[in-house]
Amino acid sequence: MSGVYLTRVSRNIHIANIIKSLFVFIIVFLCVYFAFSKGAASILLSFCPVNAVLLGLMIRNPALSTPASWLSAFAGYLAAGMTNFDLLISAWLAAAHISFVVGGYIFLIRLSADDRRLRRPFSIVYLCLACITGAAVAGAVDSGLAIVLAQTSVQTKTQFCFISEFTDSVIMLPMILAAPSSLVVALKDVAKKIWARPEIYDILPILALALTILVSVVVEGPGAFAYPVPALLWCALRYDLFSVTILTFLFSIWKIISVSGGFHAADQHTINIGEVTSLRLAIGLIALGPLAVASMNTTRNELIRKLRYAASHDSLTDAFSRSGLISRGQDVLEANRSNGHPTTIIMLDIDHFKRVNDKFGHAAGDSVLVEFAARVSNVLRDSDLFGRLGGEEFAVLLPETGFLEGSEIAEKIRQAVEETEISLPSTDSVPITVSGGIVVTQEQYETLDVLLLRADRALYLAKAKGRNTMHATETPQIIRWTASAG
Repeated sequence: MSGVYLTRVSRNIHIANIIKSLFVFIIVFLCVYFAFSKGAASILLSFCPVNAVLLGLMIRNPALSTPASWLSAFAGYLAAGMTNFDLLISAWLAAAHISFVVGGYIFLIRLSADDRRLRRPFSIVYLCLACITGAAVAGAVDSGLAIVLAQTSVQTKTQFCFISEFTDSVIMLPMILAAPSSLVVALKDVAKKIWARPEIYDILPILALALTILVSVVVEGPGAFAYPVPALLWCALRYDLFSVTILTFLFSIWKIISVSGGFHAADQHTINIGEVTSLRLAIGLIALGPLAVASMNTTRNELIRKLRYAASHDSLTDAFSRSGLISRGQDVLEANRSNGHPTTIIMLDIDHFKRVNDKFGHAAGDSVLVEFAARVSNVLRDSDLFGRLGGEEFAVLLPETGFLEGSEIAEKIRQAVEETEISLPSTDSVPITVSGGIVVTQEQYETLDVLLLRADRALYLAKAKGRNTMHATETPQIIRWTASAG
């Protein structure tokens, strides 16, 4: 039976590898064939992203990086090349293409996941170095073709290949690396933002970009090339990283097409390769500016998010801290009050927690707090707020919840805590129970501090009744009472 299972697994793996290899071959062949189909002048002057696409796919999906996939990529380059050139030239060009991908892959795959996704301060520097590495290797391989054909100088061939590969990868690769794991989810988020009528401050940067591009078309001259740069930098400060990579990509493609159009209009025999490479390099370097700003801004925003989270959450239990709960809870309380909805507060206290600390030590006490917080969180809804007020005392805020529903949730919390013993680091286990006080908003201007004070009094009564109990101030009824030693 196990032999049949292993055979089936092996067959499935083999089929998966074949599909991956075929996928790589098709992507490479179509990209190269599309570029070559435009003719030699277009190859010289326009945009050929196949190497950046393949490198991005390999980095984002390391499972694609198999010997079979690399051979399929080379075969795709070779097959597409042979639609325009003989076998020798096609093989040489394929070797130059694949050498770029290999050089860039070896550099990027050694970086951290955040650096590969362009989410660290020096990520764009590493990306630039990876593109330089790949372009240098490709240029060195491609220079051999100049020697064989003796049509152009080795220096010219190497220089053009290096700058073309560098520019194309700097333009295309960031968009692939920064793309969200689920494009469908990302597109849905964008649609929601558009449908929700974004603020004017979210629209202004892209309007400025469109306006400066229009001005650069109307007002001709060498300086028009850089008109959109400030708007691109503004977009980098305002939008998320992936959106900036898309805008930078579209701007760069537009500039390459406009530059290529100017050269196509000229006599092909008078084209100055130096001017071509200079303009292409300028486009690539301009693209690096907003990408670097967006990458560093992403890092900054992530650090701010972590700092805010640390300031508003308890580091041990991951629940809200006292200040975080009061700040967030007051906003929820006011929103519920303005909509005419009640809010229920439950004050919780772990019974006999001091005994756990005294008998098993503070490390065991910390384990109890962590496990207690996890069990309470499992009972709560996504909209509920849960925070640690200090020591073994916690509070729960239930938005749009009246007394009956709040009492049911409180009882679920009590049962969840009571039902399972908590394992301690010392291999011992300890049962715990919890007592709680329940209050519901009454007066219109009652603050969260006042509600917590009322809930604390209800908690005191619950403990006086014997612990492992939930007590509500709105009614003398004890929701659940278990006689035990005080």
